[in-house]
Amino acid sequence: RRGCLPSPWDWSAFLKVAGKFAGFAFEKSDAQKRWGSENVFDVAAGGRSLRFTAELIYGNSMQQMDLSKDHKKLLEAIESDDADALIEEIGGAAAWEVFTEVLRN
Repeated sequence: RRGCLPSPWDWSAFLKVAGKFAGFAFEKSDAQKRWGSENVFDVAAGGRSLRFTAELIYGNSMQQMDLSKDHKKLLEAIESDDADALIEEIGGAAAWEVFTEVLRN
């Protein structure tokens, strides 16, 4: 999405790993331990922060309380006949079933 994911992207591998972390809070200190402290000037040096990347992907700031246009479109797609196509675009049903299984364990 929005050029943030490398191509090709392995949704199955990603979701297997994500399932191990999704059930826990992710604090700022966790991000700092994993990737170092955030530097607002990283963009000027050709990099970008985790927070900025999340804002690109989600289409709005974490400070913004309203749903982004993309979030609204996603909700509409889930409730429509396009849900199957959307699921295929983000890894397919089998990959998400593995994700939920990892969450359960």
